[in-house]
Amino acid sequence: MFPFIIIYYNFGELMELKKTKKGENKSKRGKGFRKYKVLGVKNKIIGEISNPTPENLNKFYNIIKAGYPGKLTTEFFEVLDSEGNKTGNIKLRGLVHKEGDWHAGIHFHVYSIDAGKVYFLMQRRKYNKDVHPGKLDVIVAGHYKVGESMEDGVREVEEEIGLVVPFNKFTILGRRKNYDRDPERKIINNQFEDVVVYRCDQPLEAYSLQEEELDGILKLPLKDFISLMLGKISALSDIEAFLFNPKRELEKTRIEVTPEDVRPSSDNYHLKTAILISRIIQEKSTPVNPYSMSIPELLD
Repeated sequence: MFPFIIIYYNFGELMELKKTKKGENKSKRGKGFRKYKVLGVKNKIIGEISNPTPENLNKFYNIIKAGYPGKLTTEFFEVLDSEGNKTGNIKLRGLVHKEGDWHAGIHFHVYSIDAGKVYFLMQRRKYNKDVHPGKLDVIVAGHYKVGESMEDGVREVEEEIGLVVPFNKFTILGRRKNYDRDPERKIINNQFEDVVVYRCDQPLEAYSLQEEELDGILKLPLKDFISLMLGKISALSDIEAFLFNPKRELEKTRIEVTPEDVRPSSDNYHLKTAILISRIIQEKSTPVNPYSMSIPELLD
């Protein structure tokens, strides 16, 4: 088992996540607020809320939705500044993604070792997702809702894939600053992502998948995946997958994977993550702020 170290990187500032009493600030990024300002369209202040329960937030949702012609979900996110610090403002998910507000989430990666070979597990996104439907992506990804922390994000892993992960049993890879655009769907996704990784050697069929969140999971040979994303090979064939069929039943199958099947990113995110997992296997150190590094630097 690898050592458990939680380090955040924020534009040259390293902050160790320390154990604190409930309600005590852990860092500037984790600052709590007595009152949140609720923002509507184009950051119009709708009101303030001190107890952001779903029931209380729903009142603001109804106010905003009444004057908004598009589709909106009831989820509220905390709005961050461009350095990842909380601002004390909260906003509906749909507006955040339409107007490009900075917000935060967690990316939970899984790798396994089977008969001495290392595999990288990925999910296939549902085809009704508002961002990159049907693409291969991190096995569990989630946004932090109002007041949530990394620990809350890790608990979502059990909800989505049925994997119970103790909070001190995974490895932090770093924090990624992600600019994601989908012009067709008019999505501007500016997000800080806490990226973590966990080793789990159980077979794919042992995972309990939440149909509402993903279309299935795949098991890709790590070394081959790196070669694929580096352009050394054009496709991976006979890849083990555990997917929902048209009857919405899970079944094991084999599929082909090409670079076009992987969720695109301007920073080679999935390739960088695979390389970082390879470094862990080789017992190499994880660089500080690895997602700002180039591929040759990570491969060194």
